[in-house]
Formats: sequence, C-alpha cells, structure tokens
Amino acid sequence: MDVLFGPVDASVTADPHQESADDDHRGLGAGFRIADFGCGPGLYSGKLSEREAAVVGIDFSTRSILHAQAVAAREGLSVRYVNQDYLEFDTDERFDLVMMIMCDYCALSPSQKNLKGTLPNS
Repeated sequence: MDVLFGPVDASVTADPHQESADDDHRGLGAGFRIADFGCGPGLYSGKLSEREAAVVGIDFSTRSILHAQAVAAREGLSVRYVNQDYLEFDTDERFDLVMMIMCDYCALSPSQKNLKGTLPNS
C-alpha cells in the first residue's frame, strides 16, 4: 500500500505533520481531483489544495467543516467543503483519488466494506 503522508495527530495543526505532508506529497497537485472522506478540520485537504489540486473535503462534523472553511478562506485556498456523512455523499463528479485518513474504514458495516471491490476505475 502506498502511503501519502506519514502518521500524524489530526487533532492538532502543529508544524510536524504539515512538514511531513510537504515532504511527501507523491506528486499530487495541479490537475488532480481529490475527495477527502472524513476530512475533519481540513489538514490534508488544505495541503493538497495548496498544490493546486481540486479538492472536495467531506465530513459530518459541522465544527470541523466551519474550521476548515475559515482556514481555507484565510489562506486563499479553493477547497470545497461539504458538511455531510461521507457514507451518504452522492455526486456525479469523478476523482483521481478518494482518500480516507485515520483508518475510518473500521466505521463501515460489512456490506459497505464489500462495496470497495465494486467501484469502477476512474
């Protein structure tokens, strides 16, 4: 498995995790369309947007989305944040990368986990 960034504590916005993201971005940037499921306060969404990727961050926490939107506005980032449970997210958009940081996969039911193998290639 290819890991985008090293381990971080997503509850903080300290420099160590940001430096890790800066150092190890796997070339993701301009032209990439990325969905960040469970984006929280936008730590990764923001870093990818700084690289000119088209990013959609989805999270059910209103507080996290409001924080992420405020940071994006302050930093002049063009991330689109959606305040919604990613399990209910429905879009016709296509993404080059759908990411879920912090092992949220364990929140899925067995039938939802089975969907993983049925998604079409983009």
